[in-house]
Amino acid sequence: MREQLETFLARAQCRDQNPLRFVEQELRTFLRCGVLAHGFLRLHCDDCGHDRPVAFSCKHRGFCPACGGRRMAYTAAHLVDRVLPELPIRQWVLTLPYPLRYRCAYDARLTSAVLRAFIRALFAELRRRSRRVWGIRAEQCGVVTFIQRFGSARNLNVHFHTLALDGAYADTLVRGQAPHFLPLPPPHADAAERVLAGTARRIRRRRRAYPSTAA
Repeated sequence: MREQLETFLARAQCRDQNPLRFVEQELRTFLRCGVLAHGFLRLHCDDCGHDRPVAFSCKHRGFCPACGGRRMAYTAAHLVDRVLPELPIRQWVLTLPYPLRYRCAYDARLTSAVLRAFIRALFAELRRRSRRVWGIRAEQCGVVTFIQRFGSARNLNVHFHTLALDGAYADTLVRGQAPHFLPLPPPHADAAERVLAGTARRIRRRRRAYPSTAA
């Protein structure tokens, strides 16, 4: 990367196909990550008198494997220790058709709208199944979603990984008592189809704001 970046950028400029500014910035900051010449902290141990320089990291999420891996480990530990309850959790993954994923790659507002449509459709299905299985009206659901922008081949592929509580909370009639969680059995294929159909229906409702994504 260090040897070929300038050549790559120069050839792209000659072909009038310059990479986007944020792409070039991501590549350049990656080359400075962990290099002492670009800044460091000096750590000193009073007990042994040993000094150790620690280079600054880029802290970016898109390309640097060291910073990305560190962020992934810290986030996972935080979720397990402080966020996710000890309840059954299921991962739901939403992939998008090519025209929509390309639009989402450059439109944060549209990405949020698509994710909101997906979460609402998923919550509606969890509540529906809770009423059918338990015969109780359940209102509260919980999810944590991570947006992934690339596929395994580093191809542009905006999609969503959602960790959802596999059930819903029913309101209790006793004041001061915590809501009761209603776990659900594994969903069948028709449940996933209803979530997908509900997501598509909600996205189509936004066709006036995003006419190119209505199909």
